Amino acid sequence: MPMTIADRTLVTRMLTALRGRLDRTLDWVRLQIDGFPAHDRFGHVSPIRYQPIPALGIGGGGRAAGTATRWEKMDETLTSCGVSAGAAVDIGANSGYFSIALGRRGFDVLAIEPLPPAHRTIIYAVRKAGLAERVAVSNLTIAPHNIDLIPNASVVVFLSLWHHFARAHGLPAAETMLSAIWAKTGRVMFFDTGESEMPPEYGLPVMEPDAQTWLGELLLRTCPGAEVRHLGLHQAFDADRRPATRNLYAVIRIRE
Repeated sequence: MPMTIADRTLVTRMLTALRGRLDRTLDWVRLQIDGFPAHDRFGHVSPIRYQPIPALGIGGGGRAAGTATRWEKMDETLTSCGVSAGAAVDIGANSGYFSIALGRRGFDVLAIEPLPPAHRTIIYAVRKAGLAERVAVSNLTIAPHNIDLIPNASVVVFLSLWHHFARAHGLPAAETMLSAIWAKTGRVMFFDTGESEMPPEYGLPVMEPDAQTWLGELLLRTCPGAEVRHLGLHQAFDADRRPATRNLYAVIRIRE
């Protein structure tokens, strides 16, 4: 006997439900695989060992404490600047802690993360957080020639990435890229970077008289029309996973 329309509809629903369960299982398995080893051959930290991922029930990570204290200061700054919604870009989003936090705060966020394990993890975390309409994910690898692909946004998160630009492209190009990213920022850019804890191959200069002063002057020089606000020292680690601290800044566009 041929299947009726009702029979076909029932079968379709059953197969769709089965596909959904299979997808969720495969997502979980992929997350476990992406967690090992703790560091890959390039020294990148596994995304589930770097930032906490509350949407996936992962509260640890090498940057757990530092991630939380950074967001506390960032959240306070957004409030003090009167920025409560709009577009945001998270450059080097890793597993998406800040992207998801901004999405929960009401921002429409583009999370940019090229490393495949982290890229997969943030997509999974965004879906589990119920923020698919708030947070989009791109796997763009940012370089001097494609920096214009970064969209304009009220808020830009640019954390723990600038020293990688310096290593890959040289210090002058990294400064030019920083200026270009600032030009995309409508109101606030949050910034930190590797400091004296980074090895010589990163090409960072000696930050004299101290890192806080040198970085503050860098931001004033490369970000015209900005107020540079120091947001304290926060937990990090060096290239050999030894504990360190980094200066966090809010670069705030002065209203005319």
